Amino acid sequence: MKNKLFELCICMLLMGTFFAVSLDTVSADLVDGDYTYFVQNGESTITGYIGAGGAITIPSIIGGHPAVAIGENAFMNCISLTSVIIPNSVTIIDNSGFLECSHLTSVTIPNSVTTIGNCSFQGCSSLISVTIPDSVNYIASATFQSCSSLTSATIGSGVTFIGNHTFSGCFSLTAINVDATNVDYASIDGVLYNKTITALIQYPNAKAGSFIIPSSVITIEESSFSDNHFLTSVTIPNSVTTIGISAFNPCSNLTSVNMGSGVTTIQAMAFQSCTSLTSIIIPRNVTTIGIHAFSGCRNLTSVTIRNGVTTIGTKMFTGGCDSLTSITIPSSVTTIGESAFNGCHSLNSINFLGLVAPTSVGQYWIDETGSELTGHAYAISNFPPPGNGWNGLMMGTVLTRENELPIASFTWMPSNPTVNQTITFDASASTDLDGSLTLYEWDWNNDGTYEDSHATPTATHSWTQPGNYSVTARVTDNNNSLTNTKTITVPVSSSGGGGNGDTDNKGTPGFELIIVIGAIALVFLLKRKSKK
Repeated sequence: MKNKLFELCICMLLMGTFFAVSLDTVSADLVDGDYTYFVQNGESTITGYIGAGGAITIPSIIGGHPAVAIGENAFMNCISLTSVIIPNSVTIIDNSGFLECSHLTSVTIPNSVTTIGNCSFQGCSSLISVTIPDSVNYIASATFQSCSSLTSATIGSGVTFIGNHTFSGCFSLTAINVDATNVDYASIDGVLYNKTITALIQYPNAKAGSFIIPSSVITIEESSFSDNHFLTSVTIPNSVTTIGISAFNPCSNLTSVNMGSGVTTIQAMAFQSCTSLTSIIIPRNVTTIGIHAFSGCRNLTSVTIRNGVTTIGTKMFTGGCDSLTSITIPSSVTTIGESAFNGCHSLNSINFLGLVAPTSVGQYWIDETGSELTGHAYAISNFPPPGNGWNGLMMGTVLTRENELPIASFTWMPSNPTVNQTITFDASASTDLDGSLTLYEWDWNNDGTYEDSHATPTATHSWTQPGNYSVTARVTDNNNSLTNTKTITVPVSSSGGGGNGDTDNKGTPGFELIIVIGAIALVFLLKRKSKK
């Protein structure tokens, strides 16, 4: 019995060895001429190049097997290569396949390749142009990054994925052109977008001058303008909601950014080191500003933060915003992030427009700022008085509040008036944010003549004819007699239609219902009596 078990174990081991050998068909690295390779399932993958360089044509058969792949790092740092023709047997160019081939000026990619891996041609600083054939469907991240001599790139119809930073650092690139039949990507004037033109993916590094982003774009993708040193101004439409990480970092000659009102998110380092940028207006709908969003903008002198922004982000202006001397923080801001103004050496004044101080202030928010830095707020705010500190900031002279326009508003009752009906107009919803209202005037037919004038917000009026009447209310404040108006059309019908608050409605449906119910009850009682 023991002998049989032993024989069975030996048989199983031999069978396992047989299957292991038959399944593992990968050979060790072999050499065929100028190439090292391995064989798997009857196909060769090139693993290295040992030739003299220059202009080469890779053979389609290596070691007696079809060459189907350029392996990872296969030609990495082959600085002697000047041009490469890849055979149409190859389907994959693996990660870093031609990384840092710094003298490579041209490469021919056949219509058999489907995948180009990460960093495949990164650092090929002499490569002038590249055409991606229709067969390619996948271009991984940083594929052509730092190809500093690349002037143009053509993308075929089959590409369905382009990774991040594919063309970053291509300082000579003026155009990226996409086949019109591609279903996932498109190009307009050499700029790369997704097919629906809702995402701007890559603006060529050498494309110069001013640029107006199409009004269909919603997202400016990560690093999309990064390292462009020829862009001078950009207009961002109201359709854009998100400016991606390092989108304009660094655009050293960018002097003007017109940011649309639709922007809600400015991600980390979006405008970092835009050293020629002198002013920026942050729209009121912005709710998120990432770390280092404007750090290193050393010529930034004017920053306008619209009322509506709630947070000044961590390290938003830190590190080199040395020309910024003052900043005004709107009343909507409740949070100031850590090190927000750290290193703004010329910053001497921070003006707070809110009557309520921000409730959250991060550490080091004003470290290494101007030696005379002071804060300024309104006397009626809850900031400390002049000479007192607030989160490490010494408060200086109070702000003088400019007189703001009053806001006119009114309602009327009944809401659906009729002719000859007395209508009550109420302007008590009108406000004056920095004072009080002293006069309420009424123009009943919008002819510019105010027939009624009162110190209180209510007035009454009626019309003898049906129609739509434009009524204007004018309110006046107690400071410098500033006025503002509100005009609303009031519909007056010939009869009926009494709306909310209509006390003149003569109909009494409840009383009629009581009479009907009483009559029914009386008939019922008479019938019962007659039966008895």
